[in-house]
Amino acid sequence: FKVKVQARTIGMADRLYRMRYRGEALMDTAPLSSVKTTMQQDVRSTEKVTTMSFQDNGAIKTTETKSENGSPMKYAVRNVQTERFTLDPFSATYLVRGLDWAVGTEKVFDVYPGKYQYELRLKCVNTAIVEFGGEKRTAWVIVPTVTNLDPDKQSDAAKKKPANVKIYVSADELKDVLKIEASHTLGQFRVRMERFEP
Repeated sequence: FKVKVQARTIGMADRLYRMRYRGEALMDTAPLSSVKTTMQQDVRSTEKVTTMSFQDNGAIKTTETKSENGSPMKYAVRNVQTERFTLDPFSATYLVRGLDWAVGTEKVFDVYPGKYQYELRLKCVNTAIVEFGGEKRTAWVIVPTVTNLDPDKQSDAAKKKPANVKIYVSADELKDVLKIEASHTLGQFRVRMERFEP
């Protein structure tokens, strides 16, 4: 599978904090696993491109280029050897659709977005009705919890209030991600699927 993601600020937010984001992930399907991921971020005057290559033996090679205010590019290469099943963020999102859910079910695996490795716990806490396309659909409500596996970063994270995130996955054979809600000290964030074209 190839997944592409684009995001950008608009309106007043674009004037105050201009951001452009593009991501692309290539994943194997049998079993679902990350192959290669590229993320490009343009935030204000900083441009950063991160490319991650995942190997079958658990090795991940990350190449990062970064330029600020038009200065020459800085290059960084990181090599990580993982011991547990690890996905990029896009593949992890897709995996949510492939899992069997029931209230009380919890799934645990690792996510690597390019610098640090995280443990991701997904717990199905209940069901809810979500309106989609003029019809009401039952959805599993899944709450993710993320833990940085770097001991030095865990103490920093303990001082910050975590975001409250809920992922709504349709409780049918399609397992569509119907809605994502998040609230944080900086504000609220909501994503709602408008349509799906196979």
